[in-house]
Amino acid sequence: MRLSDGLAGDEEVFVRKIAKKVGESIYEYAYLVENQRVEGKIRQRLVLSLGAAESIRTKRIDAVIAALRPLATSSKPWASLSPRPHS
Repeated sequence: MRLSDGLAGDEEVFVRKIAKKVGESIYEYAYLVENQRVEGKIRQRLVLSLGAAESIRTKRIDAVIAALRPLATSSKPWASLSPRPHS
């Protein structure tokens, strides 16, 4: 899944699944990553860990997209975020 609409040139955001072996079990995790050009080479940067791949459902994906949408349309994306009170 690629989310490159509206990004400049080499910037590309997509979901990557990575398998990790723990003992005899293999677990798959999903990450939102972006490509960036650094010193002439493409490097990938972790944007967000989405958790265990098998637990991701359409509702969760829709919730993440809805939460990120205000950040994408703001000239000061972090201004809309308020600090979370510590309990």
